[in-house]
Order: sequence, then structure tokens, then C-alpha cells
Amino acid sequence: KLWNAFNVFGRFLETGPDGRPSADVLRQRADVDLAVHERWIQTRLAETVEAVDAALARYRISEAAQLAYDFAWGDVCDWYLELAKPPHGEAMDAE
Repeated sequence: KLWNAFNVFGRFLETGPDGRPSADVLRQRADVDLAVHERWIQTRLAETVEAVDAALARYRISEAAQLAYDFAWGDVCDWYLELAKPPHGEAMDAE
């Protein structure tokens, strides 16, 4: 599931020399008006990061891993990717 998700959307990632998204790309993206599903996934990511940090602070490694897994599998793969897909027959916008 994660492999397929990356195959669909990973090709749109612009990376720097270290393989991570470049800061310029992230800054440009922050200035764009986001669709509802994009704001939703950013909110879910922020909530997940906060929950994982709290679990790690309590040395609950298994709980932190489960939270990260649930976000990647449930929120990103099950919901976000479906919401981000263009309507059937239309090309995907690189932006």
C-alpha cells in the first residue's frame, strides 16, 4: 500500500541533494491556497506528531510506532490519496 502510494505521488516530490524535499519547495507550497483535503492531512499530521512526541516522552515506543503506522496507513493511504486523486479520466496536476 505504501509502495503504491509513493509510486503515484512520489514522482512529484522535488528533492535536494540529501534526498529530502528542498526547503524552497516546502516554502513555495506553504504560500499556496490549500484544498480542504490538504488542510485536513496537515492537521492530522500535526496531531500525529504531537501524539508520537508525547508517547516517546513517556518511553511508549510501541504506542508511538502504532500512531505513526495508523497515520501512514489509515489517514494517508486510505483517505488522503483517494481524496487527492483527480476525477476518473482526468490527468493529475503536478502541483
